[in-house]
Amino acid sequence: MDKRLEELIREIFVDNYDRCIMLINEHKIDVILLRTLSWVENFDSSSNDVLNEAIGSFASSFLTGINSRVEIIDDPDDKAEVEYIVSEISKQILISLVERVNMSPKKFLIKITFGLRASCDINGWDYDKLSQMMSFDLLHSFMAKGVPVEDTKQTIDRYYEWTGERTEDLDDLAYFLKDSKAIRSTKEFHNLFHPGNTDLIRFDRNQKDFIIVLFDELCAKKLISPRGDHSKKFTPLRQLSVDFEEKVLFTSEIKHRRYRIGKNELYHREIKGNVHKWINGFKKSQLP
Repeated sequence: MDKRLEELIREIFVDNYDRCIMLINEHKIDVILLRTLSWVENFDSSSNDVLNEAIGSFASSFLTGINSRVEIIDDPDDKAEVEYIVSEISKQILISLVERVNMSPKKFLIKITFGLRASCDINGWDYDKLSQMMSFDLLHSFMAKGVPVEDTKQTIDRYYEWTGERTEDLDDLAYFLKDSKAIRSTKEFHNLFHPGNTDLIRFDRNQKDFIIVLFDELCAKKLISPRGDHSKKFTPLRQLSVDFEEKVLFTSEIKHRRYRIGKNELYHREIKGNVHKWINGFKKSQLP
């Protein structure tokens, strides 16, 4: 398998990487994915504006190619698993492409969904199922702050609730992160704890692992709790986080990266030690 595709799959599917590779190869989906990756890598929007208008056609062609392989899978369990694998890989491909095109992210998403819907209508495929699997939640992060997207029902209010004894400690956390240059603004960071917030929170990309371990420990110590429909530990963080250039910070499931951090014991211990210095510091201040 091509190294580019192999690295992408390894990044997304840490726990069952080998099985994902086996299924993709077995059903000859790797060829379509490799061609798609090459098309995206060679895409140069500055050379021809007409290419920007071809985004919808790209999405349609990609879906048609993938479904030509998926439809002939006999085993229903394998088919469902392949659909999930491809949907996760597709999200990363779209993220790579949206950073290359010469158009607003909102316009990009509209063109993509139009192309996908057209393919589904013509070929009799279930667009609602496709939309649910793709979710487009990650692409929402590219939208201008507060601007609704085409399928607004996909957007779910997710945030953290501060469950520590003192609300002042949340302020201390924000100042600590600002002093560490891990965030751009304390006000932005507080938005992670406000229901109904749609503003993005800017984090330093170079401190991404520290942020992951920090939120992991805050949840473990029951200082924060994720809120929102089916919201998991890292869901609000992943949905609202961008880097200082406002590019998506987490392009795959945070739990996978958290797993890889934990595999490097020395590295993990160093980060966790820095996190605990802050947590232990303010927790001692609560003692009588």
